[in-house]
Amino acid sequence: MNITYFTNKFIGEKCLTSNPQEDNGFDYETDDDYKEIGDINQSDAGLVKIDELITILQELKDKGANYVACDWHCDHQELEVHGFNYRKSTDEEVQVVEDAAKAKKELLKQRQIKEMEDKLAKLKAE
Repeated sequence: MNITYFTNKFIGEKCLTSNPQEDNGFDYETDDDYKEIGDINQSDAGLVKIDELITILQELKDKGANYVACDWHCDHQELEVHGFNYRKSTDEEVQVVEDAAKAKKELLKQRQIKEMEDKLAKLKAE
């Protein structure tokens, strides 16, 4: 079995609040209500300013992100943008992971051997 490894490094998170009505003049202090007309947003996500989103994406890119994951939080009308640097792993990175897995497996094996030896000693003592 041939496994290809990828390294994923979290770069940062930025949040963008959705308030298009306020961005376009609605004021909760002076206005009673608003109504939207025209095309309906078919997405479960709210609207965010594209220029602000581009700025956030550029900031994450400048910090080293080459991929993003976006989550919409309907309870507080916010878009979370998580930046990641995602790439094929180097041979050295793979070796570190494989060595750690081997060490963990060996530690588990030694722990099981110790438990069995303790049980055997207890049985012999009875």
